[in-house]
Parts: sequence; structure tokens; C-alpha cells
Amino acid sequence: FIDGITLRALIDNNVLNQELAIKIITELCDALQYLHKKQIVHRDLKPSNILITHNGNNVKLIDFGLSDCDDYDVLKLPAGTRYYLAPEILDPNMPLDSRSDIYSLGIIIGEIATVLNDKKLASISRKCTQHSPAKRYASTTEIINQINTHSKSIWHSVKTYLGICF
Repeated sequence: FIDGITLRALIDNNVLNQELAIKIITELCDALQYLHKKQIVHRDLKPSNILITHNGNNVKLIDFGLSDCDDYDVLKLPAGTRYYLAPEILDPNMPLDSRSDIYSLGIIIGEIATVLNDKKLASISRKCTQHSPAKRYASTTEIINQINTHSKSIWHSVKTYLGICF
């Protein structure tokens, strides 16, 4: 019921630009931050579960069918889309927490980095997708801080370029 397009379609149709990608990643981090503060893990984060509205290009996270509270053990069976699954989801002895979603987010950021040929986003993706959850970003706030630093450096480069041209 959301008037929009999936992030999968945006990636596949190669219509992402730097500004839109940063907006999408930041809003996605904000949504996950809210969920994680409520101790909810999405468990099926992937581009086809992320809608971008036609009016304003706002992020809408959908499909909470596999979501779970991070302190509830009964539903901790492996679930989600294999390519985006954090390694610990497949290990019944590993605890599930928000870093599982951060892993999936890292895969998504990596796909965006590939489309945009963006080395900084690729670096953020690599940290998100470390095999050990302890080596990943601890929260989406840390990712947003890295994105903001990246955005400022891009803006500085644009200003420098414009200064040279004029």
C-alpha cells in the first residue's frame, strides 16, 4: 500500500546517485536504530524489503514476518534470505542481536557501493559484514557517523572542484 519502488529495483535499474544513496542508507539506519532500541531484530533485511516512496524518496522498511525480540529464544531458528544472513544466524549456539541486521545492512551497502563505485561505502560495508559480530559496528549510529563523515568529504571535494572551475 506504499506508493514507491523497492531498493532492489533502484539498484537493478542503475538509477541510484550518491545523494539518494546516502539518504536511503541514513534513513534505513534510523529505522533500524528505532527497532533495535525496542529490542527488535528484523531478521530479513534485503533490498526487496525496503521501499522508497515516489514522493520524497523516503525509506519504508517492510515485511516484519521474521522479526523477533532479541531476548526471546523460542523463534531463534535460522530465517531470512540466505545471501543477506549473518553467519551467527545459522549457528544455534550464537546469540542473536542487532548486529545480525547490521550484517545484512552491510551487504546492502556493498551492493550500493558497487553500483556507485564508492570506496568509502565499500569500506563501511566490509566492517558491517565482518564474520565476528564483535568486529562489526556496534550500532547503526556508528554507521550514520561514518556516512556523515563521508558526505562531508564529498561536499568538500565538490566545493574544491567548483572553486577551481570558477
